Amino acid sequence: MFRSSRKDFRYSYYISSLMISYFLLVVYMFLSKLEDVKYQFSDLTVNVFSPNKIVFCLLLLLLGFSFHSLKKIQNIIKDNKKSSNTLGIVQLEVKAKYNQGFRDFIMSVLVPIISSFSITDHAIATFVVLLIVQFVTYKFYVNSSDIFPNVSLAIWGYSIFIGTETKNGHCNGDSGKVWYVLGKTDEIESIILSEQKMVPFGEPEYRNNNIGVILEDK
Repeated sequence: MFRSSRKDFRYSYYISSLMISYFLLVVYMFLSKLEDVKYQFSDLTVNVFSPNKIVFCLLLLLLGFSFHSLKKIQNIIKDNKKSSNTLGIVQLEVKAKYNQGFRDFIMSVLVPIISSFSITDHAIATFVVLLIVQFVTYKFYVNSSDIFPNVSLAIWGYSIFIGTETKNGHCNGDSGKVWYVLGKTDEIESIILSEQKMVPFGEPEYRNNNIGVILEDK
């Protein structure tokens, strides 16, 4: 999925998927301080450059950047739909498979990040390990055919569906070709097990371009 996607979409998609991780860590650090009966809000101005405060600010910046990436994906999707006449339209049959890999992603990435490291006790070390884990995860998925789940995007309104191209679809006549397509989360019931039109928006020069967005009825 990642290999055939455009670079701007690929980076924005991955960074936005990390928003949940950053949000949970920010909430955890904030609540852990509230539970500390010895902590006073006046301490915020004391030792401004402590490891915890530095990491907390960095997480807030990453949280804001991931939200910006989520908005960028939305703009990419809108622009792609407007360019359907240029990019072409593919007819495909959507399977009853969508948002695959969410459970594995949560159990293998989100839960260990929150439970395995004490970010309040070892802020810098935990933050560095977090970045390493995220970089390794990105390198794996960019060289994998697996679907990389994006919980943030699903909550924001777009889910990932799997479909196969029909005979009267693409100008290349790739009947049976598998596509990963983005569609409205609130329209899951009407999308699955139906024929849909979609616009491809993978990397144009990549031979196995297999990612696109579903065109909703106007």
